[in-house]
Amino acid sequence: MAGQAVQEFDEAALRDLLREFFDVAEEDLDPAATLDDLGLDSLGLMEVVVALEDRTGAELVGEMEALSPSSTLAEATEFIRSAMPNGSC
Repeated sequence: MAGQAVQEFDEAALRDLLREFFDVAEEDLDPAATLDDLGLDSLGLMEVVVALEDRTGAELVGEMEALSPSSTLAEATEFIRSAMPNGSC
């Protein structure tokens, strides 16, 4: 994403993406729910990370080894925040 400004990331951005791309219902987006609970396997997780890269301009794929389908939504949010340049949130 060279030359593209990095946009801020927050939990709402992740929730919007999960609703839009994976048809996750709002009521299922509990911070304690695992990504697996939300229907994401390893491939789905990679799709989320790539979509977030596209939306934010940040490079996240190389940092995603800390995430797995057993990660909670809260853990995923915190991971992505910390992986963003300057901890954008």
